Amino acid sequence: MLPSHLIGVFLILAVLSMSSVAPGRPVHVFGPAFVLQTSPQQYITILPRVTIESPSPWLIYPTSSTVWVAGITTPPRSQIREFFMDGTSKEVLNLPNVIISSILADPKNPSAKIWFTENSTLAFYDTSNLDQLSETKAITFQNQSLQYLANDTYGRIWMSMVGSSGASTIAMYDPSSQMNQTYAVSTGATIIQGIAVNAPGDTIWFAEAGSRKIGRLIPQGSPAFTEFSPPAHVSLVAPIQVAIDASGNVWFTDHGSNQFGVLDPHPQTAIWKCFRLAIVRTIAQFTGFRTQSSWTPRTISGSRNILQDASRAMTRRRVSLQNILSQEALPRKCGGRCLVQITLFGSSLGGLER
Repeated sequence: MLPSHLIGVFLILAVLSMSSVAPGRPVHVFGPAFVLQTSPQQYITILPRVTIESPSPWLIYPTSSTVWVAGITTPPRSQIREFFMDGTSKEVLNLPNVIISSILADPKNPSAKIWFTENSTLAFYDTSNLDQLSETKAITFQNQSLQYLANDTYGRIWMSMVGSSGASTIAMYDPSSQMNQTYAVSTGATIIQGIAVNAPGDTIWFAEAGSRKIGRLIPQGSPAFTEFSPPAHVSLVAPIQVAIDASGNVWFTDHGSNQFGVLDPHPQTAIWKCFRLAIVRTIAQFTGFRTQSSWTPRTISGSRNILQDASRAMTRRRVSLQNILSQEALPRKCGGRCLVQITLFGSSLGGLER
């Protein structure tokens, strides 16, 4: 078992090695520095690339007026930049000896305050506080490595953690009261990664990369954990990220394979579906990264209705990822503007809007 503080570094180096890119060598986006597609049939906007010495983009969190981007490089160093809708950006933080594994815009002040993982610490930076010169460390969990962040409807922040012993824990932090609560996962070697909270805020879903399952925590009263094991016809390598749609279905990415999937936990026997990422040639210039002959998904996000509509489109007929990112599959009820963010490992920063 790797030490907890090396898990993030190991995953990054593994990805770089699969792409035949030497650690520390940035993977560049394709195309000019700023491309704005204005044709009615185009929906991709590539924001300006940062300088070649800057860490390669790793995580992205868009809000209504700004886009938060965390970059990483080796030796371990992380940077957070703030991109604006006019194409400009500014450096927010430079963090040596840190691999940021997750970022989260503050639920109450998303355009000015960003939360992020700093090894074993949950930290934030508030750009509206003119006196703040460095990050604020909210809470530290000794001998733990923070993996992913999510927020609920009450503004609380939920975290997945892996300890130095290999045990996994889910933690909750309330920024308003500064109270926290931890929930130890009894099953060993789960290596919890992605985490998401349902709309009512009473159920926590998470990916178990080590045990290749999807887990659920209901924290109210006597906390109850439930694990969902895939059926024999579904072969998972390492589930990493989860997202929940409007119907309560749990979407997940599978690291190390060219597939993502969805779990419907409502029937007595849960229903699993997986979708292979096979036809993505036209996205190559957008993401600029491919592992051998298959794509490795990292995150999947978007509004709950977007995920639900994508599910319907793929259930109705065989639809590739490229078609999900086309006008046909985008929902037509998002008020004229919506953003779909499906991130593949790579260094391009972009999105699709309708």
